[in-house]
Amino acid sequence: MILRPYQQEAIQSVCDYVDAGNPGNPLVVAPTGSGKSLLQAGIIQQFLDTGKAKRVICLAHVKELIQQNLDKMIKIWPEAHVGAYSAGLGKSDTRRAILFCGIQSVWNKARKLASTTQPIDVVFIDECHRVPFIEGGTYRRFIDDLTALNPKLRVIGLTATPYRYVPGTKTHTGGYQSLIVGENRIFTDIVYDLSRSLVSLIQDDYLAALWPTPTQYRVNLKGVRIENGDYKADQLNALMGSADVINAILDAAIPLAQADDRKHWLVFCTGVEGAKSTAQNLRDRGISAVVVTGETSARDRETAIREFQAGQVTALVSVNTLTTGFDAPLTDCLIVARPTLSPVMHVQLLGRGMRPTDEKISQEDGIRRGCLVLDFVGNIERHGPIDCLKLKGPSVKKQEPTKECPACHAVIRIFASVCPECGYEFPAREPEPIQPPSANQSAIIAGISDMKPPVRYAVTRVAYSKHTSGKSGIPTLRVDYYDGFFRLASEWVCLDHPKGTYPRKKAETWWKERMPKVVSMLPGGVDQAMDWIKTGYTLNAPEFITLRTAAEKSYPEIVRYEWPDAPHPALTHPLYRQPENHHVPLATHP
Repeated sequence: MILRPYQQEAIQSVCDYVDAGNPGNPLVVAPTGSGKSLLQAGIIQQFLDTGKAKRVICLAHVKELIQQNLDKMIKIWPEAHVGAYSAGLGKSDTRRAILFCGIQSVWNKARKLASTTQPIDVVFIDECHRVPFIEGGTYRRFIDDLTALNPKLRVIGLTATPYRYVPGTKTHTGGYQSLIVGENRIFTDIVYDLSRSLVSLIQDDYLAALWPTPTQYRVNLKGVRIENGDYKADQLNALMGSADVINAILDAAIPLAQADDRKHWLVFCTGVEGAKSTAQNLRDRGISAVVVTGETSARDRETAIREFQAGQVTALVSVNTLTTGFDAPLTDCLIVARPTLSPVMHVQLLGRGMRPTDEKISQEDGIRRGCLVLDFVGNIERHGPIDCLKLKGPSVKKQEPTKECPACHAVIRIFASVCPECGYEFPAREPEPIQPPSANQSAIIAGISDMKPPVRYAVTRVAYSKHTSGKSGIPTLRVDYYDGFFRLASEWVCLDHPKGTYPRKKAETWWKERMPKVVSMLPGGVDQAMDWIKTGYTLNAPEFITLRTAAEKSYPEIVRYEWPDAPHPALTHPLYRQPENHHVPLATHP
């Protein structure tokens, strides 16, 4: 099975982190629907193939995730020595090299699964934001017991939402901290983060777009108390389960969904009775519906989900049970009747609609069909875009607006005229009047609502030059793409940045994609790269590039390169005829 490019990059990032001798526990942040199960499987295969580990355990909190992760492992590596320990799955394997386990089934069984002679080398935790900050709990107990058997145990986490609620104290208010990594945390470093790349994943058809539509009705939550970081359950259930609220939501939702020809609705409710009433209300209106709650038997739950996945029913109504481990790509409409103050819950709910299908990635006038989102409770306005959340908490500083540097992709202050990482100078832009957004038209994904359709251009010439910012003083390799005399776009390659930094790694990848595959030669920096180019070294140039310009940006972004099939022109350069020069190490900068 061929993994997607970003999945391969994520796997390599984890391997590079370990190979560099880092003793910490890495974290991979990947959006819902981007294939975390395949990422995990790929990392496991690399670790076992290269001797980084002999035995691993993969933890998850629901049986659906356990089964999904197990299936993807076998798909990636059919010969793998795998097993499972999960009461929900009726499995109790203990001595396989790769074990997929339910945390509730194994939290007190470390010595049954491992020993000092057959230790566990790596623990993977899916949905690792569930691991508490404080000592204790099932995850911490299990990890501590395994560490007692193997002090070199490493923990690797995967999540789409790297933050968690922190209870308030006498001196501090509670809130959601921005990261689950750092001091006094299990995870020490984020080694790969796709959370700010949602637009690119959607443009590449790896994820489906989410389209919010204004609704004529909004539930008034005034008077509902807040408790432990979210709305008080009994008060919320009473409000959202009332006949008046359910009728008002469905009166508004059904015409919108039907007018847009949406056939597979996922309805998120609050409270078991409210969910049952919503499902019955839908059926009374002639719309087929099934309901899944925590009270639903395993058999009935599986039947309901199977019918929805097969397209046999229009609406699947749920309460806090289909936010993780649920895979239904056909979902093309989300009806959100579940208010929440939790950014984790918000992201997980919306993520259910992002798995792509041919129908959802189809385009009309450059706009993807995607998944319709009908938010009747203000979650989108409350939390902001899912790739740029409004986080509030005791350790979260007030977040000022940011933007992404087109050269090194660092996230910097929105008013910066020069990127502090690579020295890229942003072109001047005339100020525009600020128009406050409508509450019901808040963006779900930052920038996608005003994204112009990408345009494909032929490239006739590529020019290279050394660019040094007057403010940062860091040189970069400037690359200009032309169609005749018209400059299409520019990019800046950060060959002089410190080794191991994100801009430097991006630069190395950029160079390797353009040099002949028969060698592994990299320049020591911008000066050496320019020397090579001036003496006849020719980097492979794309025949076409695809550009995209967001409304809030004044420059185009290159989203795709198309390469020629002809032999690489640089093979004639003298450097490639000297075997002793096959590898020129990159310069090391402090």
